[in-house]
Amino acid sequence: MCTIPILQLLFIISEGYGAAIIFIIIVIFLIISSVSGEKAIIKEAIKNALKEKKEEKEKEKKEDEELKQRLHDEDKYDNDYRKRHS
Repeated sequence: MCTIPILQLLFIISEGYGAAIIFIIIVIFLIISSVSGEKAIIKEAIKNALKEKKEEKEKEKKEDEELKQRLHDEDKYDNDYRKRHS
């Protein structure tokens, strides 16, 4: 049963439709290639966006921790200063 479509395809090619069939196959291949290429580009763009968002969150978290540490150090210095001068 599998050989019948192949034989029919060979018969159609031998009747002069070979160039059209080859052209159709090439067009289908190009369409599939372009769609899969777009998916890869979109996937890469999503990865980059998520990576940038993660880096921004980490940067904000680091800045918050530095600010908290600086405020803690300033409070400690102020308390020590008050103790020394009271």
